Amino acid sequence: MWDFVLITMAVVGCQARPSSEPQVALHVTLLSGLEGDGLDLPCYHATQPTTQPDAVIHWDRIGGAALPTGSSTTADGSLRIPRLVPVNGGLYECRLGDHQTNSSHPGHVQRVIQVIVIPAPTSPPAN
Repeated sequence: MWDFVLITMAVVGCQARPSSEPQVALHVTLLSGLEGDGLDLPCYHATQPTTQPDAVIHWDRIGGAALPTGSSTTADGSLRIPRLVPVNGGLYECRLGDHQTNSSHPGHVQRVIQVIVIPAPTSPPAN
């Protein structure tokens, strides 16, 4: 029931003229799920465990929207959305937080995920 499509892409800023400022690569993972199904958003790649075992994982939606109703962080740091609805689509970010203050550190973004909610199939009208 937790089927999803996982696509990772990198977006790198381009400039028409040379600059002394460093370019920043933003890696965005695309996940899609069917409306009504559950979806897990992984904070780390399977080959990239956290190097800070006492770190606290923080999930936020980019743009300020609230996390989905009923969502929770799993033991491995994934964000579990139990039942997708259309408003759950959008950008999510996972950050490492400070265990003692329970606050997130700017600059410690681990992953950005674009969630796409696929509308549930509808039955054709009866003839």
